[in-house]
Amino acid sequence: MFGKNLKMLRKIKKLSQEELSEILNVSRQSVSKYENDSAQPSFETLMLVADYFDVSVDELLGRDAVNKDIVLSNGSETKMNIVITSEIENKTSSFFKFIASPVIGKKAHHPAYMLLGVDNVSFWGENKVALAWYATEADYGKEIAEIMQAIDNRETIYKLQYFTDIKKRGIFDIEILKKAGNRERGYHGTTKDKS
Repeated sequence: MFGKNLKMLRKIKKLSQEELSEILNVSRQSVSKYENDSAQPSFETLMLVADYFDVSVDELLGRDAVNKDIVLSNGSETKMNIVITSEIENKTSSFFKFIASPVIGKKAHHPAYMLLGVDNVSFWGENKVALAWYATEADYGKEIAEIMQAIDNRETIYKLQYFTDIKKRGIFDIEILKKAGNRERGYHGTTKDKS
């Protein structure tokens, strides 16, 4: 679980294994071994990772879900909002923050991630909206990269592209229904499906 979480956090920060190895003062091969769970970091390195990515050791080790705020490519949270329609709640809102929520206890029929968006902060905390499910880490990563690019380009509307459809499986379980696939984004927030 540590390796998967480390890889996800590294990709969110858009770091190469080499760049992370320099931050942690270990070899690139060590970072690769950590991510493949073929080696475990020392306690000091584990604490450096937790501090650098601003997560708890429990989150890194998979004891708690890693709900990591997504930051823009310039390394800071955005104050610019982007309008997105949730594929889960069918709610359209203007979001300024995104959170990765990996599926804990994932089985073969489960999606890998849920994307949450924050559209408001009140006395009660952040208002989080479930935006979409993702079959794989790669699909989730592509979506986040596209959202960041749209914000960097000062676009005001974004259409989710890489999500997967799900269906209920019993009372408390879900499963991937079909992968919705890559949707090509047109200008001004319009979309057209690839044929």
